[in-house]
Formats: sequence, C-alpha cells, structure tokens
Amino acid sequence: MEQLRLLHECPFPENFSFQPSFDESLYRWEQEYFAEHLLGTHLGLSADGFLNHPALRKMAQFLACRSAPFTGTASPRTCTSMREKPG
Repeated sequence: MEQLRLLHECPFPENFSFQPSFDESLYRWEQEYFAEHLLGTHLGLSADGFLNHPALRKMAQFLACRSAPFTGTASPRTCTSMREKPG
C-alpha cells in the first residue's frame, strides 16, 4: 500500500504516457510484427505481399482515426478521408 501511495504522489510530467498512442504507426508496427513472427517464423511464408497490400495501410489509418477521439493523435484531415470502412 505504501508503494501505491508513493506512486500516486509522484509528480509526473504533464505529457507523460505509459505506452505509445494508438496511431497509424503503431498499427503498422503491429501488422509488421504479425507478418514477421507468424507468417515468416512460424508458417515459413514471405511477408512482403501481405505488408505491401494497400488495404493494410488503409486499415491502419482507419483504426487510428477510430481511436483519435480518445488519444488525440490522428490529424482531422486524414480522418475526414476515412469516413468509410477500409475495403
């Protein structure tokens, strides 16, 4: 309990974050991680075709825009063009 009290009293900087925001680059990193480890390492497949598919970038942009109201990370211009689900 003492450690919890100390944590709550610790003066963190105003913009301190525990993890990266859910933005397009994080979603792309997750796609690359999946491709490298599951497709490449475990299934022995090439990840290039998967990673270069335009739908993945659209999906990352779409997801970033969906989380933007909570994180404040995506630009309004990018999100305006993402009104529909990626397809």
